[in-house]
Amino acid sequence: MEFQMDSFSISSRFKGSISGGSKGFRTGPSISCKGGGGREPGPDRVQASTTVGSTRTKRGRSPADKENKRIKRLLRNRVLTQKARERKKAYLTYLQVKVKELEKNNGELEERLSTLQNESQMLRHNEDGHSSS
Repeated sequence: MEFQMDSFSISSRFKGSISGGSKGFRTGPSISCKGGGGREPGPDRVQASTTVGSTRTKRGRSPADKENKRIKRLLRNRVLTQKARERKKAYLTYLQVKVKELEKNNGELEERLSTLQNESQMLRHNEDGHSSS
């Protein structure tokens, strides 16, 4: 069973409540917009069964039009995929440079830490020697 409300269709299995409404319907993914609002197809919509012997499809496109659209879509996808690969490659190059910078910085910091630890140890050692005399 299906209910028609304006140009929306709600399946009966999704009965519930619309935020406390009295209609007894629940909103969610079960609601779908129907362009015609349940009306019969107009003259601008060609049915395959009404055009006997025609090479047009339900939406009025010929197979050649569909093929051209498919080829355009494939080419567009190919270009977009190539751009995505280039962006990914640039990002990976950026990350590799960043890793090298961070490794260099880390090495410098470790070296500085080692120097300071040695200096601290020497100062403690010297302090121990002075306090006992």
